[in-house]
Amino acid sequence: MRIAFFTNCYKPLVNGVVTSISSLKEAYERKGHEVYIFAPRVEDYVDQEKNVFRYRSIKSWNKR
Repeated sequence: MRIAFFTNCYKPLVNGVVTSISSLKEAYERKGHEVYIFAPRVEDYVDQEKNVFRYRSIKSWNKR
């Protein structure tokens, strides 16, 4: 099966979301699935994992 996770944070950040997605990715890959991560770019960071795709994030302006 091909599985994709779309997230607003991933490595090198360290938090509960990153830990959960990373753990799920590893578990699914051990079962033989293809797992893809789509996350915002992090300046000066180069991914060592396969199937991690970075996109440019867009700033949000809240008007109140």
